[in-house]
Amino acid sequence: MLGLIFGSFVKVLVRRIPDGKGSNYPFLEVITAIVFVVAVQSVKGELLQIAWGTFAVFGSALAAIDFEHHRLPNVLTYPIFVLGAGLFTADAIVHDRLHNLGTALISALALGCFYGVVHLLSRGGLGLGDAKLGLTIGLYAGYVDAKGAYFASMFAFGLGSLVALALIVTKKGGRKTALPFGPAMIIGLLIYQLMVPTFIF
Repeated sequence: MLGLIFGSFVKVLVRRIPDGKGSNYPFLEVITAIVFVVAVQSVKGELLQIAWGTFAVFGSALAAIDFEHHRLPNVLTYPIFVLGAGLFTADAIVHDRLHNLGTALISALALGCFYGVVHLLSRGGLGLGDAKLGLTIGLYAGYVDAKGAYFASMFAFGLGSLVALALIVTKKGGRKTALPFGPAMIIGLLIYQLMVPTFIF
């Protein structure tokens, strides 16, 4: 029930952000609910569950918006990072996981810089919004494990490549077809998180 409530919230965000003319995706509520439940149940502890539930909600909205508009609005990318950082900091203090917090912050900075460099080298092929989202992906993946950011990124690039290949094979796109990368980043992190058995602590 809680997942469906958040799903309705995501649907409102998608319709109002970024230009108030978003599409009315019929299954978005259900998909968000499923992602929310899976993400929350993948971790133990209230603070971590809130953190991953927050990522599921904001991540679902960002993925849907990027899919339609090829944009990752600051109004969503900034809060998801700040809320995640705050929740992980609280969890680190309560459960003496300061090492994990340090790894998460370093991973966030490293992945954000990596995507930032790719953005500059690709001359806009990879959006600046992707680089900002990279901060959040690195934060969440890094709090799970030191290698998390690497594997989450590999999953993201793998998914992006598969989609691009499918478009070329079906002749619905070409090598120059612009594809939103945000959804692949978000799904890549979730796949990595699910591969970590009931968290590592």
